[in-house]
Parts: sequence; C-alpha cells; structure tokens
Amino acid sequence: MTMKIGDQFTVEDGVVTCGFCSAELGANTENVKRNLAIEQVSVEEAGPHYEDPSRYVDQEMVFRKFYCPKCATMLTNEVARPEDPVHDEVTLLES
Repeated sequence: MTMKIGDQFTVEDGVVTCGFCSAELGANTENVKRNLAIEQVSVEEAGPHYEDPSRYVDQEMVFRKFYCPKCATMLTNEVARPEDPVHDEVTLLES
C-alpha cells in the first residue's frame, strides 16, 4: 500500500521516500527529518511576515529548513531553539 503525506513524502512498504525524486529517506518508524540536509537560519529569514520572535519568547529561536539529500527540494521546516533536537514531523500508527 502506498500512502502520500502531502506532496513531500510517500510511504510504501515501511520506507519513506521524497515525493519529488523518490529518494529513500528512511523507515516510517524513525524521524526521517534527521536524514535530510538541514539549513538553520534566523527566524526573520523565513519571510517578511515573521516578526522578531524576541517579542514573544525570551530565548533565541531559529528557522530550520530540511531538504531532500538527492534533489535538494525543501521538504519541510520548523522553528526551534538552536539547541533543540529535530522535532518529529509525523508519527504513523498501524491500525
């Protein structure tokens, strides 16, 4: 069975692949974001609609962009503290 998670990811036979080039990104039981290329920049670089986060939180925040290691398409992103581990994207549960 094949399952699409947005345009970015496809899951088939327990393997997550890039939705654009079909590169294998890891097992559906792991956080595949850890297998992607990561770029970490200031939150303001996320776009003009993002304000300085210090207005809302006391800690430094960064914008992380995650790219397919094969085709370099940006697959997902997150805002986090610099020292935070990579956040889980999706947890798949078997029914």
